[in-house]
Amino acid sequence: MQFLEFLFIVCLSLIICNSVDTKDVQANFAVKDGSNYCLLANFQTKISIPDWDKKDKPFEVIPQWIFDSASTCDTLKVSAKINAEQWHLDFKLAKNDTEKTYDVDKILLTYFGDKGLSHMAYTQEPQFRVKINEHYKCNSKQNIKFEGSNNLTVQFKLFAIQAFNASDSREFKTPQNQCLMDLITDNTTAIAVAVVLLLCILIAVIVFVVFNRRRSR
Repeated sequence: MQFLEFLFIVCLSLIICNSVDTKDVQANFAVKDGSNYCLLANFQTKISIPDWDKKDKPFEVIPQWIFDSASTCDTLKVSAKINAEQWHLDFKLAKNDTEKTYDVDKILLTYFGDKGLSHMAYTQEPQFRVKINEHYKCNSKQNIKFEGSNNLTVQFKLFAIQAFNASDSREFKTPQNQCLMDLITDNTTAIAVAVVLLLCILIAVIVFVVFNRRRSR
């Protein structure tokens, strides 16, 4: 009986974990236009620079970003600025009324080397395109290469962004546009959970049959 109880707890835990709703997550970064928010964003970053002041090993840092009040928004463009000591990140978002979409048109990164020299890097192509009245989400790691000084790479993860959707709430309440990497991961996880649940059911049936046969003897 102890085995059956243990099996029941495992199966119940899998069902609960697989049904957790992560909707309406509050944004860490927000740009406000009057009483409404024109941009909400969440993300973690790791910056990797292959040639940092001519050192042998690539330099890596995980900045602790602080939101900059100089961020601005209007009907077609949003600028979100965040800072972390010698690191300054500026997101330029653009809205396309014809296609009914918006994206991060450019990301600018300004930073200072060990010798106090200023460097600038930037993305060449738009990132994270999504339909208006939706928000983009990607928990998986995404490495984005920047042009300019040192050809650095910025790794984004747990990324979520919503723009051009006037709302007085800091929560992501619009429909979610999930990245392909997350969809692949979610499908793999769902298949794994389904297989485990089927095994749980199969083992439970076998144990039940064996237990009944022993009782009938």
